[in-house]
Amino acid sequence: MFGYVVINKKELKFREYDEYRGFYCGLCKSLSERYGISGQITLNYDMTFLAMLLTALYEEDIKAINERCIIHPFKKQLKYQNKYIDYAADMTIILSYFKCKDDVDDEGKISARAEKAFLEKKMAKIKEIYPDKCLKIEQELNLSAELEKMKKAQEKEAEAARKKSEREAEKKKADSQKKADRRRSKIESQLISAGGSILKRGLMNILKGKK
Repeated sequence: MFGYVVINKKELKFREYDEYRGFYCGLCKSLSERYGISGQITLNYDMTFLAMLLTALYEEDIKAINERCIIHPFKKQLKYQNKYIDYAADMTIILSYFKCKDDVDDEGKISARAEKAFLEKKMAKIKEIYPDKCLKIEQELNLSAELEKMKKAQEKEAEAARKKSEREAEKKKADSQKKADRRRSKIESQLISAGGSILKRGLMNILKGKK
């Protein structure tokens, strides 16, 4: 669900990277203030992009501040603030919650269970603010999960069909080999029998000649 949007840092100018860091650190600050440390650890690049996109799209003003934080206690960091950064923080919690839920359902991860438990109270608050969005996201993710199950079932059926085809091919090959072995054995027996008869007649002729 996350990790698809990352920056190509080596292609950015210093000013562009500072802009990006302003949004990234601003989102981190918003998550911390709105949802505490357990919300802060859900910080990701994807939602940073969302905050940048919405800010640019709606030409929202930005408040820039410089301050220290737990991660950067010695050097002040540029942090941006506006309503779309806060919105991105809310969406981060929603998507992180459903990601944890999906991980628990699929793999039963202990870490996902713990994070999901931390986010559940926060989700209750967010559902009151964005009931329609939460419902729509849940429906779409459930649909995605169903499609994933169908895909896995189809892959399983295809694998079973492949193995069955391989078994049938091996059986057919083994049967053909058995038939070939029987034919060869029969021919060898006939040759041995014919050879024995020829040898017998030759010996008889030799004995007759001696007489």
